[in-house]
Amino acid sequence: MFLGDDSLGGSFFIVRRLDGETLPRRLLREDAYGEARKQLPAQLGAALARIHTIDVAANGLDALPAPPMTCRPRRSRWAL
Repeated sequence: MFLGDDSLGGSFFIVRRLDGETLPRRLLREDAYGEARKQLPAQLGAALARIHTIDVAANGLDALPAPPMTCRPRRSRWAL
């Protein structure tokens, strides 16, 4: 991963490319992907859960800038 500077108008990351395809229309509409559609929400949730368990400091990610205020959750909106 490479953390870019503001030379393109804002901070950015460059990450390694993974093989595969991302075709939302195909995944959402074709019958061949019906079973995948059933499993996808749980798989995405599991992936996000793993991401949120990453030890930021232990993996050298603590040097990354904090996200802009517009990206931070507004917890008060979700209070019960």
